[in-house]
Amino acid sequence: INVLADVSGSANITVFGSDGASRILRFMSPSNTFAGSLINNGRFELVDDAVLNFVIGANGVNNSISGGGPETILGGDFVLDLSGASTGCCRFRSR
Repeated sequence: INVLADVSGSANITVFGSDGASRILRFMSPSNTFAGSLINNGRFELVDDAVLNFVIGANGVNNSISGGGPETILGGDFVLDLSGASTGCCRFRSR
């Protein structure tokens, strides 16, 4: 299933099991505003230039990609909203 339309909202999306390698859910829009969690129990692809948004909140509060599906292809772009991120949760260093 090729989803060409913009995907929006913040509820979870579950990709159910797939019975074949050619059966895959693809997000294809560069204008997606979807910020929910993706549970991939099948096959999922974020194609080149498509967008998947992550809203990073307080320590441990954010959306995610999870699941035990046989294939997850992430070729698109991640947009990170850090406006609600906790400043005490993490330390980053550059080298």
